[in-house]
Amino acid sequence: MSPASTTRDRVALAAVVFVVLLAQVVLYPGIAGLVAALGASTDLDASMWFLVAEFSAFVVCASLWGVASDRAGRRVPFIAIGALGGATGYLLLAVLPGAVDVRFAHVLAIRVAQGAMTIAAFSLAITMLMDLPGGHGKNMGAAGIAIGLGTASGAPLGGRIAAIDPLLPLWVAGGSCSRSFRCWRWWTTARPIPTGEAPGDRPRVGADADARASLRVRLRRSADGGVLRAGGCVLLPGDVRDRARRDRDRPRPVLRALRAASVSHGGAL
Repeated sequence: MSPASTTRDRVALAAVVFVVLLAQVVLYPGIAGLVAALGASTDLDASMWFLVAEFSAFVVCASLWGVASDRAGRRVPFIAIGALGGATGYLLLAVLPGAVDVRFAHVLAIRVAQGAMTIAAFSLAITMLMDLPGGHGKNMGAAGIAIGLGTASGAPLGGRIAAIDPLLPLWVAGGSCSRSFRCWRWWTTARPIPTGEAPGDRPRVGADADARASLRVRLRRSADGGVLRAGGCVLLPGDVRDRARRDRDRPRPVLRALRAASVSHGGAL
């Protein structure tokens, strides 16, 4: 992967993280008026359950999306599906109260489904950032900047637009998630997950080369008849056994000294 392609992917994934956080936080400042407009009877308890519904879906579904993407060997389709599903959930919440008579329990059910979809885009975008080459610090720095900007800009924006209409933050959140659906177009193909070691198991830069340089003797079995090579010497299996037997039967220096002492005193061990 070229440096330009890596940079493009880093920017695209950070943009997904940003818009998902923006969509989430933009609801918070006007949440009391929002739950009232959605049919809640008590603002405090309704606000709590409105948040709990989403966060519980986050906790339960984040690992499930990770397992599903690992088994499929792809992450981009799941990010796109999660973004589209999250946008659909936000827009349903904005449209349904004016279209049909819904109970607040139905609102919470939609909220759970919306949270379950949104966490796919958020968690897998960060996971793809961790998998990108080009420097773990750069990738995690991009994720941190996106999270910070999304949180910092979502709260003041939500406060301003909630004063206009309590349901307007839902429209903004739905539009933000639908924008992150465009991540599908950033990749011409659904790129596979990089194979090899997990990111946490990768050696430090230069550590593998240093280990190879400091290792003086290597034993490896070649493909032609089980020949062992130690340093620059070629040892056949029979030679290895004979050398090990001679080393085992050879008297040790301490044992030789004790035997010599016993002979000089007329005894034997």
